[in-house]
Amino acid sequence: MTINEGNLAFTFPDTWTSVKYDETKFYKDNIISTAANLKAVDILAIPYPQRNSLLMIEVKDFRGHAKENQERHGSGKLVVEVIEKAMHTLSALYLVKYCGNSELAAFVAPDLTPPPRIELVLFMEEDPIVLRHDNDTKSKMEMQNMRNRIDNMTLSFRQKLKDKVKISSKIISTASIKARDVFTVAQI
Repeated sequence: MTINEGNLAFTFPDTWTSVKYDETKFYKDNIISTAANLKAVDILAIPYPQRNSLLMIEVKDFRGHAKENQERHGSGKLVVEVIEKAMHTLSALYLVKYCGNSELAAFVAPDLTPPPRIELVLFMEEDPIVLRHDNDTKSKMEMQNMRNRIDNMTLSFRQKLKDKVKISSKIISTASIKARDVFTVAQI
């Protein structure tokens, strides 16, 4: 199944169950109409139904918008924003069974027990930094600053999620996605 989010196409294996959660009828009709400030991750997927796991993906495409998002990255606001979306989504999923919703029934265990593994992925696209020549110190510094920022955000996610509520997390992009992630992402 392929799910488009902005200018990115996420393709999941046929054995996975996936949905563009923030566009589901359940989210729009039941959650937003009840509590308009509740947020949602972009995509939900069950990668391995036999293992009862849940993958939440929040997509941020900052290409061409680096300046206006610089403060969000550095201040930690982006990490908090994504965690809030994940927590709101998990809370809303528990209402699926009570509302008798069939659209998202595959994402909720019959006895409402949480899946043994929950993972949050921030899929973040940024403008590429290109080295103009071997001695391009400015671009090398920009690349190092980007790596440091992503490392700091990754650490912040882990401290807030894995250490506190047992949710794994990672930040990936089209440049860093690995075969072990199993799903693919293409720019459209």
